[in-house]
Amino acid sequence: MFAYLGSFIFGKIGIPKIIGHISVGFLLGIPVLKEFIFNEESLMLITSLANLGLIFLLYFIGLKINLKSFFRFSGKALNISLLSATIPFALGLLTCLYFGKSIVESVIVGACLSVTAEAVSGAVLEELKLMNTKIGEIIIEAGILDDIFEIMILAILSTLIHTSVYSVAGGVVRFIVEIFVFVLIILIIRYLFVPMTLDLLGKRPTHANLFTASFIIVLLMAAISDYLKMGVVLGAVIAGIIVKHTLIKEHKIGEEKEVADLVETVTFGFLEPLFFIWIGINVDITRFLTDPSLILLALVVTLVATIGKILGSIIGNHLSGGSLNEGFIIGWGMNSRGAVELIAATIALEANLISVEMNYVIVIMAFLTTLISPLIFKHLTYHHHYKQIKEFD
Repeated sequence: MFAYLGSFIFGKIGIPKIIGHISVGFLLGIPVLKEFIFNEESLMLITSLANLGLIFLLYFIGLKINLKSFFRFSGKALNISLLSATIPFALGLLTCLYFGKSIVESVIVGACLSVTAEAVSGAVLEELKLMNTKIGEIIIEAGILDDIFEIMILAILSTLIHTSVYSVAGGVVRFIVEIFVFVLIILIIRYLFVPMTLDLLGKRPTHANLFTASFIIVLLMAAISDYLKMGVVLGAVIAGIIVKHTLIKEHKIGEEKEVADLVETVTFGFLEPLFFIWIGINVDITRFLTDPSLILLALVVTLVATIGKILGSIIGNHLSGGSLNEGFIIGWGMNSRGAVELIAATIALEANLISVEMNYVIVIMAFLTTLISPLIFKHLTYHHHYKQIKEFD
């Protein structure tokens, strides 16, 4: 209830709803309140629902990915997407190494800085009626291309977890064998299990049957990938991609949209808020605020993330013949985080690849960039450059 109330209030003043969810989590995560409100059983229930929310979030991300569309995007969007991902990654990596963090932690933080929460950007563009302008199309295209980097991050994370589980000597061979088995299972599910499951539903399946079939497929893929030590993350994303492209190939566009709508309703109406509340609960905000070194690191990482994203957008836009101002605006439009990087940080923390303190830093970075960036983006577009942006069309 508090999460929905918080998201409603933040939404009314133009701040993404995820800020409301995490803020409620921060509040409930204060040790005194946490011990008063929750017992062991209720925390286990929230954790289970949050894990289910994680799977459905990644499944929905997979359902959004259209692999064929990656070859149709403009050179400008490609340049901006590539540079606005690689520059924050490099700066984040170097910053963490400078602060004495391990190479694994530094790589994970750099990867978390490289992504874009295109859902936040899209909401702002829709509100300002800029979705169909040139600058709006560039931001959306670059955000969709960013899905490639998100998949790469999840794959790299799965690899890091894998190498931490097995010894170097025997682990390499076993890892290669498990990748081969995983790919083989993906092909079997893609060309046999999914089409057969969808055929069993008939020509006009009900909403309930579509959702049930979708639910079975994603849990099956998540379970298989987890058993093979690839992690539920990769399995959930691949399940979304498989379902989407199977339905498209079989010319069931209506059913593909229906599945996406059903998953979106369940995910963002119930499970997604719980996931981000759970992330906030696991951050001891009182500990963070009483540790000056942790506050400094979080602020530096947030600054590096912002500079890297804006610099990458400016350079990418300039290389494609765009103006510096346009690149600056695009950079702020793409600077929000709040999805895959928090998922990656949560998984890395559970696998002991990053410390609790580093997880705090990533959560605070995502929180601040998602809080500040939409407000600045609105200000730049509406008050200073709105007329100039319309002239780009």
